[in-house]
Amino acid sequence: MTDHKRKARPILASCLILLSALLIAGAVASCSGKDRITSYGLTAQDLTISREKGVSPVDSRVFSPGDEIYIRFSLSGFKLDSEGNLWIQEDLVMNDPSGVPALTRQNLIDDRVPPPEGMTSIPVDNTITLFDTVQPGTYTIQINVRDKIGGGAVYIEADVTVQAK
Repeated sequence: MTDHKRKARPILASCLILLSALLIAGAVASCSGKDRITSYGLTAQDLTISREKGVSPVDSRVFSPGDEIYIRFSLSGFKLDSEGNLWIQEDLVMNDPSGVPALTRQNLIDDRVPPPEGMTSIPVDNTITLFDTVQPGTYTIQINVRDKIGGGAVYIEADVTVQAK
């Protein structure tokens, strides 16, 4: 083997490893501002956090004790069973500023239904009501959605700030 071929092999192997890592990272993660969305077969898009249901997102995600936080996103990439139904499960956790769960909801959504006629994506809505006693700080909302038929999943993390009342 020639000397230049021996030198080229480690460089080529390093480039292939780096390219593979970039392709994998790009395929499963997308971010919008501070939001973190990681997809494994399911896709979440158009994440909106607002003070009122169906309203444009808030410019700053600052809320007060007693406020309601409305979360909405569009879900696609789900599979249908032989009867044309999708089966989606969702868990939601809201961690306090120290990382301890302040709110945990398992199977908040556990629906096996047909999607709306002709739609390849569905809206997913969540509402969190902050207790009057909630402490100020930055809270992390974690949403885990699973496609029970296709096996896909999507993980969403978004931060909100609670100010003193």
